[in-house]
Amino acid sequence: MTPSPKFRFASDEWLAAAQATIDAVIATSSLDLAGLSVRFSEVFTNAPADLPGRRANGTPALTLELASGAAIVIVDECDDVDFKLFADYAGFLPLVRRASYDPPDPSFEAHRNRMIADGQLRVVGEPASLPAPIQKLIEVIHDRLAKITA
Repeated sequence: MTPSPKFRFASDEWLAAAQATIDAVIATSSLDLAGLSVRFSEVFTNAPADLPGRRANGTPALTLELASGAAIVIVDECDDVDFKLFADYAGFLPLVRRASYDPPDPSFEAHRNRMIADGQLRVVGEPASLPAPIQKLIEVIHDRLAKITA
C-alpha cells in the first residue's frame, strides 16, 4: 500500500487534504451524529509566516465546525465555539502527528505536560463534556489527520 502523502501542518495543502479527509471520515462513519454538532478553534503562536488564516495579531487560526453530518474547515478563529485550543506551533506538532492508537510513550506525555506547565498549550472550554459520538468522531479525524501531517 502506498503511504499517504504528507503536508506541512496548517498549510494550504494540508487544509485541502484535511477537508477531504474529514469529509471521508464523516461519510463512512457509523456513529449516530443526528442532531449533534461541535465547533472548535485552534490558535497557533510562533507559527511560520506563510501559513494561511492569520488574525490581526499575526497568529494563524483554524476552526472546525461539524453539524448535520457535514464539516467545514474555517481558516480563522471563531468566538462562538465549544472549546478553543491555544498552542505553540512547533511544540504542538508532535501532538498533531501522534495517533490515539500509537504505543504509549512517556516522553510524549512529558512533552505535552511540559507544554501545559509552560503555558504553550491551553484549552478554554471542556472537550470532555462533548457527547461521546462527537468525542469519538474528533478522535477518528485526528488519527487520520496525523497520517497526513509532515
